[in-house]
Amino acid sequence: MNDLITLDEITPLTLPDGEQLDARQSLAITLRATSTLNIDEIAKECGYAGRSTCSHFLRSDRGKAGVQVAIRQHLLDGARVGLQTMVSLATSARSENVRQLAAADLLDRAGYTGEATAVEASTGNRDVNISINLNSADTGIVIDGQKLVEEETDIQGES
Repeated sequence: MNDLITLDEITPLTLPDGEQLDARQSLAITLRATSTLNIDEIAKECGYAGRSTCSHFLRSDRGKAGVQVAIRQHLLDGARVGLQTMVSLATSARSENVRQLAAADLLDRAGYTGEATAVEASTGNRDVNISINLNSADTGIVIDGQKLVEEETDIQGES
């Protein structure tokens, strides 16, 4: 349990209505939202005299609102790590495919609304032109200027 946040390290939480919780309440809420501790263990870590006082607070409207704030903050912290990882992959992954997928995912999550992006590549003696419409209602695929209308269409490559 030595990797848990302590009373000395906790930043008091502020509820949506502007009320600021004290350190012990903030710690109880944070542990409830981000750890696997049970109520007895949370009460002990926070310095509550007994389980019932801690449990009563966590079940109160203030406690529930605080848990929601702590969960939102915890998810935001995780999102920051995820974004840093995606940027790192997009800029420095060894695999070109991984870099491309990470960059495309970043653009998608950022809501990139470009009209159309064309990717051209040469494959031996045949040129391939693939158009990608981001955030478009039209999900059709265009290959070599021909639109493939239905997903069920069996596409067989030429030999």
